[in-house]
Amino acid sequence: MIDWNGAEVSSDRLPQDVIEHLDHAHGPESPRVRQVAERDPRLAQRIVAGLPYIWAEVPYAIEQEMALTVTDVVERRLHLLNEARDNGVAAAPQVAKYLAEFLDWDKTRIEKELREYQARVGLTNKFR
Repeated sequence: MIDWNGAEVSSDRLPQDVIEHLDHAHGPESPRVRQVAERDPRLAQRIVAGLPYIWAEVPYAIEQEMALTVTDVVERRLHLLNEARDNGVAAAPQVAKYLAEFLDWDKTRIEKELREYQARVGLTNKFR
């Protein structure tokens, strides 16, 4: 079966490239990330079109891998800083929202995290 992006889709409805990414990135824990995606179909969606990262990886990183910052999730866990055209800037607010819900952040902390990530993007782009 092929999804609307032209990617092969497996029996569990995730595109083949996403499954391969999950298997590579999460190894034997890959089925647990898929379970997160099954809880909510929105979490099975790609974060950035054309890249294999899905939203289920965000709560999984927070809940199971103790990710504590926007930079940790967007840069280290999802690699969007270097792989996404916008360096993950568009995804950062939603990542911050997930972190805020889990870690009980207030608006000030969310804004601080987003500023810090934007500064990281600026620093990275200085050397491109």
